[in-house]
Amino acid sequence: MHQFRWLHQPEKPPPLDEQQPQRPALRQDLSLFDELFPEETKKTTSVREVVKIKEHHVPRLPLLDLDEMDKRHRESKTEPNRVTRAASLDAFRQDNVTVLVLSNASKSLVESDFRYIVPQGQHIGEWRGPGDIMKVIPGRDPNTLQQLAHYFLIFPNPAYARAYQNHALTLHRMAKTHTPTSIESSLAPPKGMVIRGRDVFTLLQNYSLVPPSQNISLVVRSPPFSTSIRNLLTHGGYAPLTGAYEKTGKAILFWVDGYQPSTSMVRSAISKNERIRGMTWAMAPGEASLKKIDTPLQTMDDSEESEVTEAAEDFETKHLQRSLSKWIITFANEAEARRFTRAWHRKSFPLPGDTGAYGEPHPLVHAEFMW
Repeated sequence: MHQFRWLHQPEKPPPLDEQQPQRPALRQDLSLFDELFPEETKKTTSVREVVKIKEHHVPRLPLLDLDEMDKRHRESKTEPNRVTRAASLDAFRQDNVTVLVLSNASKSLVESDFRYIVPQGQHIGEWRGPGDIMKVIPGRDPNTLQQLAHYFLIFPNPAYARAYQNHALTLHRMAKTHTPTSIESSLAPPKGMVIRGRDVFTLLQNYSLVPPSQNISLVVRSPPFSTSIRNLLTHGGYAPLTGAYEKTGKAILFWVDGYQPSTSMVRSAISKNERIRGMTWAMAPGEASLKKIDTPLQTMDDSEESEVTEAAEDFETKHLQRSLSKWIITFANEAEARRFTRAWHRKSFPLPGDTGAYGEPHPLVHAEFMW
């Protein structure tokens, strides 16, 4: 018989998790700071309990529906425009409104030329002080809307008008004194030159109403106003440029020198120009985009004749200008109106089916931006 010998078999090692010492379970409500610094935890326990007692539930605001938010957004965008327009007209109709009339000025002035010289605040230079302008309206012929050499500056009260008038007259005297006119003239003021607390160099750089070699005419007009000024304050400008669709700052005055085209010819010329440039002009919708001006003869007061007419123009020149057909072309925005003015002003008007009879040049287009 075979003898069996029992071999000693080694015992299996215990699992790894049994070999490692068991760690006490961590309390879930303790933070790492509480475990590392238990003595500090005891000190702050009472403070935390007091804070929890003082805490209260803050209710959440209800979220609006998307349709309701869009409706409120549209109302917030459209409503202020109507209120602002009505408020501006009411401001023009107040009894304290005062008008300054600048005569014999350049026709190339813009609104910023008048606002650059508004008196600044006494304590903070960037703030506007007494003398701020409500609106600047360039003077125009009431029949043809052609711009003339005078401007109407509207102020909310006589004090603001007087402050602006005194400041403008002071700047004009300073420009006369410090602007060199010959070799014997004194040097122009350098940068940083201060006279009576004013930076002369900056003030003279911003002044451009009237050349220093001329006399400035800045007259205050108080109620009762003349007929032309009263109409301007009633409509907030000239009647053909105001109304349901505001045209001021988005329209141009269009006419052809020495030629009388029809409205259809003007539309055809603009359409031809659009095909050439490969892009349409962004005009106002509907028939308001191109409107011919009716020029009924209007009588003016004797006091207004010096404000509306120019001394250098004789009767024949004014009669010729009024006999020319003119149109108001309205665009969607100011940028498009200025772009059209740069593209068309003093350019040849295309004649239908002809390149010029007997070698005569084409008539020239006049495009005047109306602000």
